Amino acid sequence: MKFPMKRIFFASLVAAVLSCSVAASAGEYYNRKGNILIADQFNNRVLEVDPATNEIIWSFGDGSSTAGPTSVVAPNDIQRVGKLNLVAGTGAPAGSEPNCPNGCPDNRVMLIDESGEIVWQYGQAGVTGSGFNELNTPVQNTYLPNGDILITDQGNARVIEVTPLLQIVWQQGMTGIAGSQFNQLNNPNSAELLANGDILIADEGNNRVIEVDSHHRIGNRHPTQRASFRQPFGERKHADYRWQQQSHSGGDSGGPNCVGVSDEHAAGKRGGAATVASCALEEWPHPDQQPIRRSGD
Repeated sequence: MKFPMKRIFFASLVAAVLSCSVAASAGEYYNRKGNILIADQFNNRVLEVDPATNEIIWSFGDGSSTAGPTSVVAPNDIQRVGKLNLVAGTGAPAGSEPNCPNGCPDNRVMLIDESGEIVWQYGQAGVTGSGFNELNTPVQNTYLPNGDILITDQGNARVIEVTPLLQIVWQQGMTGIAGSQFNQLNNPNSAELLANGDILIADEGNNRVIEVDSHHRIGNRHPTQRASFRQPFGERKHADYRWQQQSHSGGDSGGPNCVGVSDEHAAGKRGGAATVASCALEEWPHPDQQPIRRSGD
């Protein structure tokens, strides 16, 4: 597949920005091991908090109910990627916020640096859809070892793997068709990469948790039996894969990793107005080590 030169140039530019932001010197307390990341959903912000003092170390989101370059609407998930922040701008359902009687969409998954700049995103601010670069209520995101991002696109009844070039290279679920048959999901709530290479999906509307492989087969394997899912990860060589490689260069570990999930994720459902997703920060693994995991896996 050939990509337009403008898109390739843009992707290269984004990669360069990411590399610079990862290499830049962070504040003394930002990205410190043990800090807590919080998706403060209906305050329209994400936070990094020092658990010893409850001090807010970093935040993004100006509180607006309109998605934009300095705002995020009803974020439902945040994960630390090196020194960047992977955020799911879920959007607020009708009546959940005073300014959103009919709902306020966001529909973006974003990588945000320490300065609050959005350096990459999939989805368009406030646009609900299922076409190219469009989402419908993304509730959760997971950074994958190859640099792709796994997005639980709840309103479209699917989980998608998106490359840094905004291409969907894998999908579980039929776009916009909720069901329980082969390759169907109903209101999925989260998706995580397991150590054996399969994807674990909380299929909320079907009252089940499923483990699927790259061929959409449901089942499970012994943890030591390697699945076929990770093989494409190793074969695809995006130019932007160096994002993660460069984030580990230098004298330190490259920063912490978000390894926890909120109770709502563990329960496999979205919460109400008091929903808060949080996770503790630990050392970021080398890309050749085990895939990124959260404590609920």
